Amino acid sequence: MVMQFKQIVSRDSVLKLKKRSGELPASALVPGAVGSLRLYEMHSNFVHDLLRKARTTASERGYRHVWARDGVVCVRKSDGADVIELFSESDLESLL
Repeated sequence: MVMQFKQIVSRDSVLKLKKRSGELPASALVPGAVGSLRLYEMHSNFVHDLLRKARTTASERGYRHVWARDGVVCVRKSDGADVIELFSESDLESLL
């Protein structure tokens, strides 16, 4: 099932609920539904390509965490380290 939210606030609240609870029952979104949901955030081709390149570059340079959130690719060297936001391929050069 593919869902598209009309409001960003609704989408964000569902994603936060999933992140907080770990497993989201289908009944939380569709009354009477059984089972659990897997949620994936759809990205534009640009963000998807930047995410792939960031994963490769980050791995080569010792970064542990790479993810995309709200159309921005984020990188973190280790737990508790500052988050680096990548908006373009030229930002990959800032990963030391």
